[in-house]
Amino acid sequence: MLGAYWYMHCVIISRSANVLAQDFKHALRDNIQATTVAEYRALWLQLNRITREIGVATCYSFTILTLYLFFSLTLSIYGLFSQLQDGLTIKDVGLTISACCNIVLLHVICDQAHSASQHVRVHFQKKLLLVELSNLNPDSQTEINMFLRATEMNPSDVSLGGFFDVNRNLFKSVRINTF
Repeated sequence: MLGAYWYMHCVIISRSANVLAQDFKHALRDNIQATTVAEYRALWLQLNRITREIGVATCYSFTILTLYLFFSLTLSIYGLFSQLQDGLTIKDVGLTISACCNIVLLHVICDQAHSASQHVRVHFQKKLLLVELSNLNPDSQTEINMFLRATEMNPSDVSLGGFFDVNRNLFKSVRINTF
């Protein structure tokens, strides 16, 4: 249930970032004013804050879940390897299923958080960098540059209460350290 809850939140954040970026891109085609760019920047800052606070809101439950999954994965793999020299038994099937389920759930948690962070920050920055500034008035150009600085200065990483960032690197580091 917690994995589905996390997946749902991260997908909603990713889609919201994509919708906001597409809406902003279409608004730029209409040669928008500086006030409109400032409004989009404020919307992006709110979305960025929501992205960071999802980890704070679910800090304790997901920290415990993540630690449990790492611990269970380590024990399952250790148990599986220690039993292999005696031959395959029914316990090995259970340990293999347990390890696979833990890996899949950890992958979903880490991948979705990474994806949400990327959509909010990197993909949005790419769209901002592709803006043709010469077609805009000077005030709009200034606002676009301020928007770019805001995306650079405000991290959008999902962190579980400041303990650790949830992203693909977390999954890789655990997988390497476990094996």
